[in-house]
Amino acid sequence: IKAGQIKYNNDAKYTTGLVVPVYNSKNNKIVAIQKISPDFKEKKFNGSVKSEGAGYWITPGGRQKQKNHNTLYIVESFVNSVTLGMYGYNSMCVFSAKNTDFPPQFFKNYEKIIVCFDNDSEGGKGAEKIAKSIGTEKCLIFSWPEGTPDKFDINDILKKNASGFEVEFEKLLKNVKPVKKQADYWIENNSYFYLKTIQKVSFPIKVSNFIIDIEKDTELSDGYEQKRIL
Repeated sequence: IKAGQIKYNNDAKYTTGLVVPVYNSKNNKIVAIQKISPDFKEKKFNGSVKSEGAGYWITPGGRQKQKNHNTLYIVESFVNSVTLGMYGYNSMCVFSAKNTDFPPQFFKNYEKIIVCFDNDSEGGKGAEKIAKSIGTEKCLIFSWPEGTPDKFDINDILKKNASGFEVEFEKLLKNVKPVKKQADYWIENNSYFYLKTIQKVSFPIKVSNFIIDIEKDTELSDGYEQKRIL
């Protein structure tokens, strides 16, 4: 992180390390805090990130070098969000790749959203899940190049090449990929779901809490019959 962006105060009345407020996506109130040790190795939460819906922290507005108010970059950790924020990117952290249950209307003020989760299996799955909840029309997923180390993240780009971070990040942004479109109907956790769209925002609607398998004899073009599960 650039010198001067975050400062420590050794006064005993202050908590050692960083204290990050966690806001709730339903009412934007603080529901928890994350304490980060000075060496960034220890992270603890006081309160629940998901106590009233998905929790988040977003880079403050009013920065002189803000690039685009209409584009939001979503990352996992606070340090990744600060990394992007100090270069003028409007960034939000969700604290975990599993914290993806955001209401679609939460992102209504953004024209484009790019999900930049860590380079690992959990990050890949989380990126797809949060992108589908936001909507495939305006969401893109950051694609790490082949050969990128496992668990590599945005802050690692900065640590690897601090002077060239911005150029390197912009180069990687050319490889963002669109979200795979969700089928109109699908099955998840033994329930049927379908997408309902209101004012260009899609919501997953649960049809049932269980699945009934129905066998049906289907006549094929060659005269044979086969059983299919509907």
